[in-house]
Amino acid sequence: MNSTRKLTYGAMLLALLGAFMLIDRYLLALYFDEFVFLLQALIIIIYAAKYTFKDSVWLCIGIAALTFLFGGTTSWVYCPLAIIGGLAYSYGLLKDWERKKLLLVTFVIFIAGELLLTILIMPLFGITIEQSIQELQVSMETIFANTGTLGLISSDMLKNLMTISFGLAIVLTGGMEAMLIHLSAVILLKRFRIREIKVTPLNELKISPLYSYLAIFGVILMFFQDRFADNRLLFLTVTTFSLCCAIFLLVLGFIFVSLYGRIVLRRNIVFLVVIMLLFLPGAMYILILLGFLYGSGPLRDYLETKRGAL
Repeated sequence: MNSTRKLTYGAMLLALLGAFMLIDRYLLALYFDEFVFLLQALIIIIYAAKYTFKDSVWLCIGIAALTFLFGGTTSWVYCPLAIIGGLAYSYGLLKDWERKKLLLVTFVIFIAGELLLTILIMPLFGITIEQSIQELQVSMETIFANTGTLGLISSDMLKNLMTISFGLAIVLTGGMEAMLIHLSAVILLKRFRIREIKVTPLNELKISPLYSYLAIFGVILMFFQDRFADNRLLFLTVTTFSLCCAIFLLVLGFIFVSLYGRIVLRRNIVFLVVIMLLFLPGAMYILILLGFLYGSGPLRDYLETKRGAL
């Protein structure tokens, strides 16, 4: 009876995956093909959490077969990453890894997977790194030309900046994929009453103020990076450091906005902030400042006071 249930449950998950891929292929012209690997990884995680890790390995064969039959180029390329990432996450769950270790392993797998796909696999389909960087450079040159600031930076320097941005984009993409799979697994496993994974609430997330001070220093350096233009290596190092610091403070700013809306305003205002970022250029700097004030302490203390008063 138990074996029958395993087969039935696995067949149901594979049927859902197959139905999604068929609809995407014949009705949507593979519009969602690049997101199939997320669904594949979640199916592996759900099945392994309900039964055993060994059972999920056999399920991977069915997932690979469905992808080969009904998937597009993107899902073919990303299927191995989905299987490896899903199995690694499942193994960590079954071994009761600490949440930090589970997330770290997932981050490493998906970031390394994105790097390997970009370096080794994508060129086989005619998508090279040099071509992608060249397209970014042309786009930025067009933007600079329209704003009359094209002569402020040399072509070689702009190419180096686009190379850094391209590398950061790959790392951030892998990190976002890992986080999306983790959060989706937390929600689905709890929803299906299979397993409950404890997640640290945003208001309990503790970050040393030292990182915030270091990050704001990096952001300030961004406004003086032209002084390092004579030293190419130093310029690239400062630019990379400044971009990472700005991203870090932006994330803290989003966390503050989310908590402020939930605790003080009693509503979700994150969507409104995203709209402001899209249409108000100065909104990004405001969010960076909020992230610094939250990470360094003042706004965190303010939210704690408001939360205690409720």
